Amino acid sequence: MKGAPEPSRDIFVYRVLPETDETMVGKYMFDSNVVIREIKRISKDEARFKSFKVTITRPDLPRVLKPDFWPEGVCVRRFYDRKGNTQQSN
Repeated sequence: MKGAPEPSRDIFVYRVLPETDETMVGKYMFDSNVVIREIKRISKDEARFKSFKVTITRPDLPRVLKPDFWPEGVCVRRFYDRKGNTQQSN
């Protein structure tokens, strides 16, 4: 018998340098022991900075929302849909 997996939470990572890709964001988070379920770039190709929607496990949320988790200049917040609702998976 198995239990259900941890619930997921979506975060918005933004103001990331343009040469950064999903793999680099994923490696940074993996190296910091964050369980990543999905990473998707959501900024347009011509955007000055890149932004990403990252789905993580709920227990990692408080840690990744702290500014000192991220490199200087990178911003993060909960991910909101266009109606202003937080996105929650599972």
